[in-house]
Amino acid sequence: MKYLVFVEDAASRRQVEDLLNASSLPHETLSLDDLLVKGRADGYTAVVTEHETWQRNASILRYFDCLETLNQKPLLVFNRLKKQNGIKLRRTKTQTLHSPLPAQLKDVQPLLLQMG
Repeated sequence: MKYLVFVEDAASRRQVEDLLNASSLPHETLSLDDLLVKGRADGYTAVVTEHETWQRNASILRYFDCLETLNQKPLLVFNRLKKQNGIKLRRTKTQTLHSPLPAQLKDVQPLLLQMG
């Protein structure tokens, strides 16, 4: 069980990585360039991302035929806004969980375990 972290904003990425480190769950952070390599996202159980990052990059991932692989995996979306907006180009039948950012470990850990 290894999580893929895809968050562009440095402060948000640091917060997400700190949560995953505190929960002792294996993870790897990839940039958009890394994700555009075919097959790069295959070895991960689930994807952890931030709402703005996903919204900004979903069309690019689709154009380079990388979105389908990510859409097959459970997705945990962190959002700085209180209102949960829809996720661009995300399948409705695939597990998608939401959490506010900043988040507490006690709130996020059950979500991470539910995804795995």
